[in-house]
Amino acid sequence: QQMMRVILLLAAIAATCAIPTSPASKTSSVDDEIHLAFISWKNKFEKVYDGAEHLARFAVFKANMEIIRAHNALYELGEETFSMAANQFADMTAEEFKRTVLGYKPELKGKRLLQGLNSGKNCTHRSNNSTRPKAIDWRTKSAVTPVKNQGQCGSCWSFSTTGAVEGAWVVAGHPLISLSEEELVQCDTKSDQGCNGGLMDNAYAWIIQNGGIAAEDVYPYISGNGTTGVCHVAFLSKKVASISDWCDLKPEDESDLELALVQQVCSLHVCWFYII
Repeated sequence: QQMMRVILLLAAIAATCAIPTSPASKTSSVDDEIHLAFISWKNKFEKVYDGAEHLARFAVFKANMEIIRAHNALYELGEETFSMAANQFADMTAEEFKRTVLGYKPELKGKRLLQGLNSGKNCTHRSNNSTRPKAIDWRTKSAVTPVKNQGQCGSCWSFSTTGAVEGAWVVAGHPLISLSEEELVQCDTKSDQGCNGGLMDNAYAWIIQNGGIAAEDVYPYISGNGTTGVCHVAFLSKKVASISDWCDLKPEDESDLELALVQQVCSLHVCWFYII
């Protein structure tokens, strides 16, 4: 009987020692590592939430980290051309990102046409017969402002608009000025929808109608929290740059895009659903 008790005791010890190496324990360990990475990520990007929201966002973050891991494994094998890492959107689902950040709405073009504002045909670059350079970088020509951040607002259309107008203003012989996205977000509301999306063509038409656009330091960007706000009419007269027309490039025509880029900075919309 004593021998039997010893055997049972050893069996219990063996069973106890086997627990840490079970598949469930390995999963728990991985989850702990990912959660520590999540805490570090929250601190880095100053994310503040706890309780149920913390758990829900961690679940999304964990799923996105798995996308990153799988993609980077292919990158290491040479099957992808770029690597991925967690950015400030890594706690958002693709649907949340699309709803709150991707604000390009081509369907809004109809609203502008209904108002009789049918332009976008002044395509002077197509008559330019100069030789195309192998490369062109408008940053080296002081025609591009530093990178800006739209925040949690679907205002990408306004940033794309100001970027193109800033570059065109330089090509016309003026100094580079950072222009106001907020003026477009808050005041261009008949054809566009602020943080809920817009269209660059509509914004160009608005700038022409208004006689110009204000500088960013006069009308700074504050809609990054997702709230559009109200137009500050007093700033509408503070115009520092203007345009007379614009050109809609031919869809899926790289040659047309090349010709336009040789002439000036262009406004592009890139539909990109990877958010991490």
